[in-house]
Amino acid sequence: MRKSKLVDKPDLDAAIIGIVSTLREYKLAWHINQVFGLELEMQPPLQFDLLDRGRLSVVNYLYRTEHSEYRLWRNRAIEENAGFLVKELSSMSYFMIISGVLPMSARAITGSLLGIAGVDFCQLIDRSKLTVSQDIFFV
Repeated sequence: MRKSKLVDKPDLDAAIIGIVSTLREYKLAWHINQVFGLELEMQPPLQFDLLDRGRLSVVNYLYRTEHSEYRLWRNRAIEENAGFLVKELSSMSYFMIISGVLPMSARAITGSLLGIAGVDFCQLIDRSKLTVSQDIFFV
């Protein structure tokens, strides 16, 4: 009997930037709004049902334009003792996901983020190097 395997490769081209910061999410969102001229607004928490850890909820900020979508997610789950959304990147406090048309290069975006007081480090994340968690960024 022939077996087939469904391989899901999302067409979404998104830049994922990991951010290390001591700022609370609403302060970071405010600073990002100021730096990039966005209007990130808090949305209901995103909920993920993960096989190995159950349900996780994360803080979710969103801003949409005609050609782009900007998201800011906190890496640590809202639920107590639930851990991190992306365990392999537990050093990252937040993820900024930009899909669609980028307003500038990813390097320029990370440079601008580093200019925010309270942002200690940021890095463009290579999705191909993520293991289990790579599909969560295609919500």
